[in-house]
Formats: sequence, structure tokens, C-alpha cells
Amino acid sequence: MAVNAAVDYCITNHLQTSSIITDSRSVLLALANVNTNSEISIIKNKIRNYNGTIHLFWIKAHVGFAGNEKADEYAKEATRKPDVDIAIQYNTLFVKNIMKKEILAEWQRRSDDSSKGREVFSILPQVKTSRVQGDFYLNQLLTGHGALAKYQARFFGKESSCQCGHPIEDRSHLIFDCPQWHTIRKKYFPPCFRDSDIILLIKKTFELTLVQPSERMQWDSSHYLHPKPLRWLNCRAV
Repeated sequence: MAVNAAVDYCITNHLQTSSIITDSRSVLLALANVNTNSEISIIKNKIRNYNGTIHLFWIKAHVGFAGNEKADEYAKEATRKPDVDIAIQYNTLFVKNIMKKEILAEWQRRSDDSSKGREVFSILPQVKTSRVQGDFYLNQLLTGHGALAKYQARFFGKESSCQCGHPIEDRSHLIFDCPQWHTIRKKYFPPCFRDSDIILLIKKTFELTLVQPSERMQWDSSHYLHPKPLRWLNCRAV
């Protein structure tokens, strides 16, 4: 900042008594404040440890002071220079924001290129730091894991067919086609639900059923998901 450069000028030229005039009230207030950032602390230490005397003054900007107008003119000229004379140190918040963006970008690249977690990726392709909230049953629909017969067949060698007779019991079949869930779809889904986003269907259904007893997916002895009347307990929509 300009005040720092002016202090360096005074010290370099061994000026015993000097006055620095600035239109930046925020810098002067920061210098007067006990709790300051690293750059302000550097200026304070320079002035404190200098053998000479440096006075700091504030003037109002753009009111015709010749020196201030000349400083503004030089500042505008500096913006047109091809190179930077002074590198300003980034503050902590700026660095954290850059790191967060880089981490999210790398996470997204790994998610895009990975062969794992494709069930979740198919409905949540964009990585986020916000938490997805659900319960034991909702998580099975989101991930395609757990009681779904397709998952049971893949990892435990069980039948992959649905009890309705369809050869594959997966998330898409249960939500869109399985006749066992026809009543639930008719009750909670919009008329053109096949054109809807699958995650919005799940979210809307869970939101509606939070306020009343309803059909809920439940393990049975064969590890299939069946609609059974149960009361919702501690469930939140995503």
C-alpha cells in the first residue's frame, strides 16, 4: 500500500522528521487499532523502530489538494504499466477461498473420472460441501446399496430380481415401474413424474410424508424392500 511505500522512503533516505499525508482513512484507523493484520503490523513496527519521527495525516480526497491529485494521477498511470512494482501479500481469507475452489475442482475431477459411486453420481453429479441428510432407507435409494436386490446379487450372490417379477430390482425400477409401489406413486408423485428429476421425486415424497403416517420402506425376512405402514421417525429430506 502507498503508506508502506512512503514509510520505506522516509527510512531509506534517513529523514529525521517527515509527514505522510494520505486520503486513506481506513489505513490510519487500522494503524491506530490494537488488533491489526500482518501488513499493518509491519508498518507499525517500521515506524516504531525508526530513529526519526514520522507524522501521519489524513486529508479528504478529490477536493483539489495538489499533492493528492498528483498522487491519484500517478496511481492511474501505474494501472497501465505491464509489470507490477509491489506484490501485495494475500490475506488469509483470500488464500482460504482459493484453496477451497481448488479442492472442490480437484474433487469434481476425481468424481467425474472415477468408476466408483456411479449410482450417487447419476443423480448428484456436482460435488458440494453441503451435507445430504437422510436416514437408513433414504440412503439406500440415493446410493443404490443395501436392500436393493441388484446390490445383494452383486455382493452376496443373491437373486437380482424384484418380487414383482422384474429381472432387476434397482433404484430406477422401484421408483418408476415396480407395481408394488403403484399406490405410493399415485399418492405422492406428480402426473408426469417420469419426466421429473429422480432426486426431486425422492425429496418431494419424503417432504410430504414427514407430516403424516405413511408407507415406509422396510426390511423383510428376505431382505427386500416392501411398503409397510410405519410412522416416520427422525427423517429429513435431502
